Amino acid sequence: MLRSLVGSEMCIRDRYQRRVRGLNSSTMVKKRQVQISEDDMRQFKEAFELFDTDQSGTIDGSELKFCMQALGFDPSPYEIKEMLEKIDQDGNATVEFEEFVDLLSGKMDEKDPTTEMADAFAMFDKDNTGRITFKNMQDICREMGDKELADNEPEVQQIIDEINPAGWTMEDFLALMQRQGVYQG
Repeated sequence: MLRSLVGSEMCIRDRYQRRVRGLNSSTMVKKRQVQISEDDMRQFKEAFELFDTDQSGTIDGSELKFCMQALGFDPSPYEIKEMLEKIDQDGNATVEFEEFVDLLSGKMDEKDPTTEMADAFAMFDKDNTGRITFKNMQDICREMGDKELADNEPEVQQIIDEINPAGWTMEDFLALMQRQGVYQG
């Protein structure tokens, strides 16, 4: 669960930011041939399923807004509409998995891993204490749609306690990401 939360968030945020920087309001997303590894495709599928909160097989405007907020963005209704228009190739006001893959695979250049980890840590450490706390973890679980885990206080506390009962530091977070194969530091 944690690897899915962190890995998918980093993958999506990085690729989304690079993709959006490459677009302007007068251009549409154009399909191009990009080689996508099985691992990338698996991550795309996990991310898509994570943000398809109603499990409809599509991401609508409200789910897209949730997705962007989970990645640290606060898009206006106009920006959500504009994103949907750019991503939605068939004009049905939703994003299907293929369109999601097209968006994320648009530019596959690498971001600095240390910066990527710092961004991911900051996403969890919303109160800027330098630690990922029990409350931070509950908030992330809720944002990611896992209310059941967020409300299961003993389980959330166990997740924190397994790494550092005082809350995860950046060093703890990096060590966890290395163990999970997300970061090679």
